[in-house]
Amino acid sequence: MLTEDKTMQAEEVIKNIIKRINSNSKKGKDWNNAIQFVFTDSDPYWVKISDGKVEKVEKANKKQDAVVTLTCSVDILQKILDNELGTVMALVTRKVKVDGSILAIRKLRQAVGIN
Repeated sequence: MLTEDKTMQAEEVIKNIIKRINSNSKKGKDWNNAIQFVFTDSDPYWVKISDGKVEKVEKANKKQDAVVTLTCSVDILQKILDNELGTVMALVTRKVKVDGSILAIRKLRQAVGIN
């Protein structure tokens, strides 16, 4: 069951990701892909990136075409963004599931400025 608090927290996490990608757009100026964030405790989001900037964001009630799909809780993604949880540790401990291109994950990490 989705709670209003988690929905609002997910929206803030996605806004933070958008802000970070757009502020680092020079690093990904040739990046043209979509990423899907599937939250285990909130609505999923689909983010389309063109020339390193976020072009479109949608709440995605179903799986959409994406170069990579990240599945985790809102709290885990927030901890990763805050550098409280490393991406490798999140993967090894299975707190995050990644489906898709590892290269896209590397670009996403660079774009949002995480380790």
